[in-house]
Amino acid sequence: MLSDRLAGELRSLPFKRLIFWSHCVGAALCLDTLQKISDDVRVERVFIGAKILHGAQHDEQLAGRMECRSDGEIISLLDKLAGIEEFTSVAEDSRGAIAAAFRHDAAGANRFLSRMQETAPTRRDVLMVNVVAKDDPLTENHAEHHERWRIFSSSLAMEVLESGGHFFCRTRPAQVASVILRHCGVQHDAS
Repeated sequence: MLSDRLAGELRSLPFKRLIFWSHCVGAALCLDTLQKISDDVRVERVFIGAKILHGAQHDEQLAGRMECRSDGEIISLLDKLAGIEEFTSVAEDSRGAIAAAFRHDAAGANRFLSRMQETAPTRRDVLMVNVVAKDDPLTENHAEHHERWRIFSSSLAMEVLESGGHFFCRTRPAQVASVILRHCGVQHDAS
């Protein structure tokens, strides 16, 4: 499993203090890895970008619906989230691979997060920061769902960017960096 391999690699690093960042369905890999990290590695902050928990049953249904989407529907969704026809413009023979990878990752991640909400994983002593953009259609009603992250950590924060869409790491990199620096207690002069 990828999270086992990642946890092993992180344990072998010379530094023992880490910050995790994940985006959308990458939250599942991030949180699974967090659960597997031994006590000799200190994860000091976990940032979950562009993802909310909807509840176990709803997230399981999201996984099922994703598995039923055609390649064309997935490429259209990715274009909508990107705000441009970035994925439609990819060579046709590559679009199927992109759609299959996204389908696999999105279904698997939502299924994992559904199971975690049902089984209550070990809470970690780490600040978890949920970062969303107001104009991201996948994180509408984020405030209603924020407390669900408490199954992973009792220390939660939320950051809401005014804009940036779903891929705000690309569209608002300076704002994302500021959020990370602020929550890590790093002073930074952007001038």
